[in-house]
Amino acid sequence: RVVWRSLNPRWLEQLDLHLYDDGDQQLEITVWDKDRSRDDFMGRCVINLTALEREKTHNIWQELEEGAGSLHLLLTISGTTASETISDLTTYEENARERQAVEDRYIW
Repeated sequence: RVVWRSLNPRWLEQLDLHLYDDGDQQLEITVWDKDRSRDDFMGRCVINLTALEREKTHNIWQELEEGAGSLHLLLTISGTTASETISDLTTYEENARERQAVEDRYIW
């Protein structure tokens, strides 16, 4: 999501992500400054999700690596079983209208 004309953007965004026991247990976040000519990399952070207690909201301030600034996250890992979250994407066909609708939600 883009927050225009702000040196201290606030996204106030809720994201629901699937976390699988057999996969990588890290959340990587990159931050970019969107410009008309070229987007500038501002930094990144990696959060080790295995170190976080489940079913508890963690108040995390994370410094950006390779850049300046920090992120403030409220992160909760809630339990679901793998059988509840299986999706078959082998027959997935992208729909341009649906894609545009999703992109529009993240542009201010």
